Amino acid sequence: MSTKLIVEWSRYATRFLQADTSGRVSHVAEFSHDQLNDMTTPADEIADSLSSWMKSSGVTAGPATLLLPRESVVARLLQLPQAPPEEIPDLVRFQAAAKSAMPIDDLAFDYLPVHGDSSHDSHAVLTISTEKRQLTRIQNVLRSIGIEVERVTVSPLAIANVVHQFSNASLGSDEPEMVIYQRGLDLEISIFDRRSLVFSHSINLPDTDHLKPLESALTRSIVALNQTHPNVSIDRCFLVGSHTDDSIRTFLEQRFRGNVQHVSIDEAHSRSHDIAGFEPLIGAAIPPPEQDLSVDLIHPRKRIEKPDRSRLYWTVGGVLAASALLLGYFVFRSQKLNLEASIVDIDSKIFQINKVLEAGKPTMNAFSNIDQWQLGDAPPIDSWNSLRNSFPGTDRVYLSELRFSPLSDPAFSAQFKGIGFAKQRSDIEQLADLLVRNGFEVIPTTPRNSGIDPDYPFTFDMDVKQIRVITLPPSKEEEAVETAQSEADAASPSKS
Repeated sequence: MSTKLIVEWSRYATRFLQADTSGRVSHVAEFSHDQLNDMTTPADEIADSLSSWMKSSGVTAGPATLLLPRESVVARLLQLPQAPPEEIPDLVRFQAAAKSAMPIDDLAFDYLPVHGDSSHDSHAVLTISTEKRQLTRIQNVLRSIGIEVERVTVSPLAIANVVHQFSNASLGSDEPEMVIYQRGLDLEISIFDRRSLVFSHSINLPDTDHLKPLESALTRSIVALNQTHPNVSIDRCFLVGSHTDDSIRTFLEQRFRGNVQHVSIDEAHSRSHDIAGFEPLIGAAIPPPEQDLSVDLIHPRKRIEKPDRSRLYWTVGGVLAASALLLGYFVFRSQKLNLEASIVDIDSKIFQINKVLEAGKPTMNAFSNIDQWQLGDAPPIDSWNSLRNSFPGTDRVYLSELRFSPLSDPAFSAQFKGIGFAKQRSDIEQLADLLVRNGFEVIPTTPRNSGIDPDYPFTFDMDVKQIRVITLPPSKEEEAVETAQSEADAASPSKS
């Protein structure tokens, strides 16, 4: 299992620990310097001293987690209005800027969600901040000796990992729990409720009569707890530290009625190393029980930006539009092909019908001619009478031969051919005029001199056609008028 390098930077000492994620220690070392946090001391001087010390310390340089003690950071409880989760980081930054005495851009800070009653109109967070200039100075010093800081956390959360790993603390899952870490006269007091860190405070006890400041700090912590969880008490306490003060332990036993558990790290994890004062570093090597109990001052929680899906939407829209156009084209193409096939089929049918009609056209014409002939049919006697009435008389013209032929021609009903004799040439011309006026068509002929009949010296060939007169049957309107007239005549009284 790979080991992690943990570096704690406190007021007068820098501690180094290498351990795996279960807390098993492989190396510890401590570098003391009175001016570690003195900004007037050049960083190069601190780096040179630390570099010289590392050559004999056995510490291996590399990526590391930087641990800041509670006294090096500011913890502040903030009440926020209800808001979507993605907007919480911006609200925290805004509220922190309003509460902080320093510009927010000069601070390195992160926050922890505080779990509370969901029925409330607001929820709380606990901000953890430190001066950015001081943190940058620490990073630069460590970088100069080959240690690159990848994460910055704080000791109250590291101690929470220790009590959870080595004493099965619920961290406030069932009821609020207090965790106290003692290193010499320095105490860190933290309260966990509903698996959230709701309060954290550090005090430096005086050499004598140090129980009174502790009692004041405990009272202050209870007041802070009631801001997020009213009317609740703390009945359980965890005490962490290899060298705890007996008077403090006795005081806590009395205060919590014997519900004080001293948390110690067993030999299997310490591996014969003197880990007194290194408990927070061991906790920093252990993964937190949940993400809400973790901070990183150089990689804080930030607003989760919604991914810009405009390009995706445009792409999807373009694909859908192209698909719609392609589908429309295929539908249009398919319908066009179907219509073209239908047109070809219709043209073929029209051609076949026209072919049949052309084949039957002579028959239709014959039937039409018969119909017209029947409509305009003139009896031979009527035709002869019409011809005879057109002659001037035998004293001027007579026929020696006449042939009658009925015609099926739509224009003519009958044809007369014969040979005639006339006294004068003008008589033949007058006969032709009379025939034309009486509905005959006369084929012109040239009169000839005849030696047969001296009284009628001119002979001619007659060839005339009687123009067909078609009598259409009466229309329905005409029949209606005739019927009405007949009824009216029948209804009127007869004339006397």
